[in-house]
Amino acid sequence: MSRCEVPHGANTSYHKAVMAHFFFEHLPQIQLSLYAIYLHMCSMMWLCDNTGTCPVQTAALTRHRGFPTAEVCNVMTGGAAVCSIMCSTTSQCKIVYVTSCSSNQTCTCVYCDKLTDVDFTVVTFQFYLHTQEIAVSTSSVDLTGGLIAGQPILIKAKVGKSETSIRFKSSNRDQAFATKFMFDQKIVLSNSYLSNKWGKADRSTPYFNFTDGQEISMFYVVTTVEYKLYIDGFLFKIFPHRVPITDIKSLELWSTSAEATL
Repeated sequence: MSRCEVPHGANTSYHKAVMAHFFFEHLPQIQLSLYAIYLHMCSMMWLCDNTGTCPVQTAALTRHRGFPTAEVCNVMTGGAAVCSIMCSTTSQCKIVYVTSCSSNQTCTCVYCDKLTDVDFTVVTFQFYLHTQEIAVSTSSVDLTGGLIAGQPILIKAKVGKSETSIRFKSSNRDQAFATKFMFDQKIVLSNSYLSNKWGKADRSTPYFNFTDGQEISMFYVVTTVEYKLYIDGFLFKIFPHRVPITDIKSLELWSTSAEATL
């Protein structure tokens, strides 16, 4: 049985008739607008559960491979498409994934408000992020209300011998977390620039085999204590917060070609 109590194998017309009968019996207590919303949501859930014809992208989710760790979660019966519908109804929801499926194809899915980490080595598992594109090309993007813990940030950019950097800024001048690709030294440098002064630089670079013009994928996980930067699925940097993340008001992308989603 689905969450909307639709018998497995029921056809769409039967499903709508059952719900219509229930609601018309209780119309004095239920607003017609709520009935319409509920009918739409339940029919969509049934369609996803039983026919598989509800594409995940209707909920603006992007698919990724890896095993996520998340907080503030809701669990329900259904596949990823079912939870994606619920996730799309709230701006706080960030991630959807399926935890298990039984032999009779009944699955349990989860949708959560905070992403705390991802193990990208688990390529057999997949999850979905509820994100939207916020910038294309060299840009400064406002982060209304500042960053929040549990926020995933995805950036695709072409690195090159001309400047390629990503900066989380807390003011016009202050940079809470800046990362720069330095081809001349073959390092990826991270630091903060606060009160007209550079902090202690993080020069750790697990590898540097980037080529001029290469497109890379950067995946930021923002936790309560640090940033985790993954480049093409590899954990590249762990950088502690040096200012409260709610103070970070903008994200700057400097690259010949870049786009970001959060």
